[in-house]
Amino acid sequence: MAYLGYGLTGEDFAPGELLDQARRAEDAGFTGLRLTGRGPSAWPMTGAISRVCRLPVTTTVTCPDERLHPVALARAAATSAVLLGNRFALGLDPAPGRPPEELEEAVDLVRKLWTGKPVDHHGEYYTVENERLETLPDLPSPLYLSGTGMTSIALAGRIADGFISAEPEAETLRLFREFGGQDKITQGFYRVCWAPTEAEATALAHASHDATPVLVCGPDPARHLAAFRRFADAGFDEVFVANIGPYQREFFELYRTEVIPGTR
Repeated sequence: MAYLGYGLTGEDFAPGELLDQARRAEDAGFTGLRLTGRGPSAWPMTGAISRVCRLPVTTTVTCPDERLHPVALARAAATSAVLLGNRFALGLDPAPGRPPEELEEAVDLVRKLWTGKPVDHHGEYYTVENERLETLPDLPSPLYLSGTGMTSIALAGRIADGFISAEPEAETLRLFREFGGQDKITQGFYRVCWAPTEAEATALAHASHDATPVLVCGPDPARHLAAFRRFADAGFDEVFVANIGPYQREFFELYRTEVIPGTR
C-alpha cells in the first residue's frame, strides 16, 4: 500500500502556517511532506522545517526559471539535504512553454554539481565555468520530475529518479515505466478542502489560487479515504494530500483518527 504524506502549499498559506502544518502532519501520522516552490521560497522553508519535524521533504519547484539558475538550484537543494539529514528529494515542475531539452540540460548540470567536483559546462542553454559546491550531503538527493503530457512522462522515465503526477491514472504510470521508469518512485498529489459542510468547502476551494484539482470537499472520512485509494490503486508509491482553507486543526484530527488508519 502507498504511504500518505502531506502537501504544504505555499500559494495558500504564510510561512508560519506552513510550519504549524508540518508539525501537525508529523503528530497526525503522515509519513512525509511535499513543499511547493510557489509562494514562500522553498529553500528557507526546508531549513525551517528541519527544525520542527523529522519527516522527509520533497520540494516541487519550477525549472527552468530565469529566477533560479541550475547552479543556484543545485546549491540550495544540497544545503536543504544537509539540513534535513538526507531526508530530502528535489522535485522539478517543467516550466510551461520551455523546451524539454532545456530541462534535461539543467538536470544534467545539477547532477554534475552534486558530485562536488569543479564543473565547466558549455551547453545550448547554460554556461558554467569552474563552479563547485562546498556544502554537500553524504549521498546525492533523488531528483523527481512532474508532468502530464507524453513528452514530460517520457523525459521523467528516462532521466529522473522518480515521477510526480496529479492524475490518479494507472495508464500514466504504465507509460512512465515503459519509458524507463521501472523501479523508480512515483508520487501522486491531490488537494482536499475540509469544512463542516460540503457547501462551505466547495466555496473555499473555488477561492484557491492553485490549479491542482480538489478531489474532496467536506468532512466525510469515507470520501477522503476514497481519494487516497484512487492513487494507491493506480500504483503510486507515495501519495500527498493538501488541505486548503482555514480548518487545519479539524483536517489533521480527521486524518489522525479516521483516514490514516484506513490507509494501512
